[in-house]
Amino acid sequence: KEARGFIWITVINEDFSRDAGLAVAMPTGYTRAHAFRLEAPSEASTNRVSLGGAEVSADGHWAPGVPEEVNMEAGTAKVMVPHVSAVLLQLQK
Repeated sequence: KEARGFIWITVINEDFSRDAGLAVAMPTGYTRAHAFRLEAPSEASTNRVSLGGAEVSADGHWAPGVPEEVNMEAGTAKVMVPHVSAVLLQLQK
């Protein structure tokens, strides 16, 4: 949990062939979730790697893009995590 009250969850799918469905029960008082996806052309890519829709530079600099709104169903955040990728979930009040 950070100073602004956000809770961050890091999800890594190391499977080379299967996507993963994730359901997170929202803590009391938290009603929204955003996803910052780690994406690249392939699992071996060192170029064109992006996080949250914004490219990460070769020297590691990054400025966030617009995060993806996560589907909410009955107090649960539901998100798919593609194979060999990662997602940062930001839970908000």
